Amino acid sequence: MALCAALRMTSEEFAQKLGAAPRTVSYWESRPASKPSPLLQAALDTLLDRASEASRLRFDLLSFEQHQHPDGRAPGSESVTILGTVAESACGEIGEVFMVAAHESANDAILRAAEVGPDSLGQLHDQVLRVARCYSTRAPIEVFGTARRLRDVAQQLAERCRRPNELADLYVISGEANALMASIAFDLGHWDAAVTLAQSASTYADLSAHSSLLAWTLGLRASLANWRNRPAEALRHFEQAQAIAPAGAPRLRVRYIAARTHALRGDAESAAAVLELARADRDVAADQPDVLQDEIRGEFRFDDARAAACAAAAWLALGDGDQAEQYAIEALAQYAMLPAAVQPFSPMAGARIDTVAARLLQHDLACADEALRPVLALEPARRNAAIAGRLGNVAHQLAEPHWRSDPAAEQLAESVTEWLADTAAAPRLLSR
Repeated sequence: MALCAALRMTSEEFAQKLGAAPRTVSYWESRPASKPSPLLQAALDTLLDRASEASRLRFDLLSFEQHQHPDGRAPGSESVTILGTVAESACGEIGEVFMVAAHESANDAILRAAEVGPDSLGQLHDQVLRVARCYSTRAPIEVFGTARRLRDVAQQLAERCRRPNELADLYVISGEANALMASIAFDLGHWDAAVTLAQSASTYADLSAHSSLLAWTLGLRASLANWRNRPAEALRHFEQAQAIAPAGAPRLRVRYIAARTHALRGDAESAAAVLELARADRDVAADQPDVLQDEIRGEFRFDDARAAACAAAAWLALGDGDQAEQYAIEALAQYAMLPAAVQPFSPMAGARIDTVAARLLQHDLACADEALRPVLALEPARRNAAIAGRLGNVAHQLAEPHWRSDPAAEQLAESVTEWLADTAAAPRLLSR
């Protein structure tokens, strides 16, 4: 009902605008967690697209405000106005909305400047940092919108840029923005869009001769191929990435992705060999600074937690529950060391699910319900395809004959099935 309040309509006016029955809108109001039909979702999207800028900002503010009220209580219209005050308890979240507006104004100013110049490039670079670093803590669709605006500004500037070094910098920014958008499209299950965006990111990285970014985008394309169960395609991307990846973190990341590819092919020997090579890269990484890894960080950073999570996924694909459990637990321990405000919800959820999947391989259901509780409690905006895919695998494991007479397994399977049924992201039977 945030959109209804943002447009300052009554329930009846809102229903009429949507072409829905008033009782439908009343139902949404009484059950905030309910989901409209696809047809009405499309109508809501159209209504938001056609709203004024002021109404859109009100909608953003009200959405953030509602996130502060897990009981579904909607704030009163007096809580948020464009020029009014904002509830103190929501300042941190709502501050993000104002920062988005500030960056939009900055982008407009950049586009109106006579020249590109170092200041404009610096501001765009700062925005890349911001998007990459909030990737795993914000709702994916919010981050996607910011990355898209950033890409659009960089592309518009590139059209009028005449200095080769500045043009190369703009290509890097466009490549980074496309890479982040591709990763989010991947998370949300929009496979074709993710592939196209990742290809564009690779092209921009190649045009700018940014070998680290090119290796990162090729690694993402390999991950997409893994997800689609196309290991031969993934290996081609890996070979390209391995040939150009700088020593240290960039090469380390592509090796771990390749381990998952070999695992999907059932090649345990090659998976173990590439993981062994990755350990050597890990030792080198500490002495090899990398812009994506050390300066931008966020989604572009490949740390010990992500390495352990990748290894866990590889051993799961190979059916080695003991090894998979060890690495999944290590990943969770690494993530737990981060401050709570920056702990990435999606990788942590994935590691929790993989821990349960690994134990199921060992015919051990102990603590599975406890491990999955934070995952099953995720709000819909954070239920991405990577999480859904992993839970889909768990659901299939629980359907195996071994668990059919186990009441605890049956109850857990029911909870997982309900979660998947109530999640927009389409589950795949491979984990990211």
